[in-house]
Amino acid sequence: MLWRASMFALLLPGSIPVAAFCKSGSTHPVAISGDIKDGGIRGTFRRTVEPRKGRYVEAVELGDLKRGAGFDGRLAWSRDVSGASHFLTSDFAKRLARSEAWLRTHVACPPPRNAAHQHVNSATGFDVWQVTPPMGAPIELWYDRRTNRLDRAVLHYSENDLIRHFSDWRPVGSGRMFPFKERDEDPEDESETVYTVHNVSAATAEAFGPPTLANDSKILRGSSTTIAYEDDDRRRIFLPVYLDGKGPFTFELDNGAHFILTEATA
Repeated sequence: MLWRASMFALLLPGSIPVAAFCKSGSTHPVAISGDIKDGGIRGTFRRTVEPRKGRYVEAVELGDLKRGAGFDGRLAWSRDVSGASHFLTSDFAKRLARSEAWLRTHVACPPPRNAAHQHVNSATGFDVWQVTPPMGAPIELWYDRRTNRLDRAVLHYSENDLIRHFSDWRPVGSGRMFPFKERDEDPEDESETVYTVHNVSAATAEAFGPPTLANDSKILRGSSTTIAYEDDDRRRIFLPVYLDGKGPFTFELDNGAHFILTEATA
């Protein structure tokens, strides 16, 4: 599963200037919560967003599975279901995080002046623009010509694309419109994650860094061993894993290299 820095840039009426999403404004954070559907699993999410810099922290609960993600203004980070957190430190991950932050602060804005108009999509009639935030990765922005609202943003990963669809736009303060539904589509993995917002409220100051690592695991006897593995003649590696003495179960090894390894390390 790809790391996804999912986002909604929403406001409380009268609490945070709408201009914060298009230019410098208030840094007061906003709390957003609702339902999430990831594949066939349903759950809830809670996200705190700082509109000015795009910093955010998110917690997701899918039944017994809990995960999180965030951006502290410098690096993005991810927390998996084991409770372990790690920063995404590769050069590519840093560029992508800057672009994610830019999108969080511009989701309700028209195309910026430095965006390049690519074409009009013949199937949808949408205007397609491309913008590269400072030190970031390119983003495709698809605007509905009838409403002038952002319909989707395409973030180009190293191995595939993440297509973020925005819909259910509602008025939030002074008649401004914001999306209350986001659908993250991964065409290569044939998966999608849908966020539906139910509550938006003012938030208190919050840390945007990863949580402290839970001290609930260890390497038995401090030893290591070499085990056989299988691959699919592409780039995927499968390992036999034992859980509580039961198994083996076939696990896929995902090292997240394009997010955590720098070019120098690779």
